[in-house]
Amino acid sequence: MTVRTTGDLVFETERRLTLVEWSPRASGALLRSDPADVSAGRIELRFTGAAAVCLREMLDGLRITLTRAVPDVVTATLGRGLRTGEHLYTLTSGTVTGWIVADGAHGLQHDLDQYEALSFASRASGSRSLFSHGSAG
Repeated sequence: MTVRTTGDLVFETERRLTLVEWSPRASGALLRSDPADVSAGRIELRFTGAAAVCLREMLDGLRITLTRAVPDVVTATLGRGLRTGEHLYTLTSGTVTGWIVADGAHGLQHDLDQYEALSFASRASGSRSLFSHGSAG
């Protein structure tokens, strides 16, 4: 699969991330940093209103870009083009490229325990926003 990165940089990290949750539309997709690397705080990346995900479960480092030209493979997977408000996020980890179609992408870093739930709507004390793009869902 070839998805050319033609857009803007949204976020970049060298940390290991895992896809821990994926539910079409309802909760979207959630990536969380490796629990072994807690010294730097936990990173959580939420893709709100995710319509489709084509991504490895484990990512060693990550670069997220907003891709403006939608390749045929994405259109074929969705069975349609992008809807108003949807964005194509290209996720690159090493030499592997994946993508997520979602309404928005948001990142937080905080000191919560690895298994403690985080609500993006009411952030925990000690958390800080890493980035926010598109709809908050």
